[in-house]
Amino acid sequence: MQADEDIGEPGAGLGQGEEPGGPPGCRRLEALRKQTEARLNLPPRENWKVIRLMAGVPQGWVADYCEVTRQAVGTWVDGTRTPTGERLARYAEALRVMRAAT
Repeated sequence: MQADEDIGEPGAGLGQGEEPGGPPGCRRLEALRKQTEARLNLPPRENWKVIRLMAGVPQGWVADYCEVTRQAVGTWVDGTRTPTGERLARYAEALRVMRAAT
């Protein structure tokens, strides 16, 4: 291909059923990478409540941001459950912002 050759519209050349962003396997790998990155950026669980309290943020606000119930956040903090997927990414971001605010 010559350098000045037109490569076409974004998404051109995708197979039927594929979306921009790569084939489904690539999207799953990207989602896994983001989840792993979020998990690595989490502070130790025993600090989660302290970070929120020091920032003066009610648990309900964190729940709203993560699009879960207040009780779900409580189960994350007490270790009964662990957030996953997009909720994990949002919770890690919330903790990062709250930690920076203290």
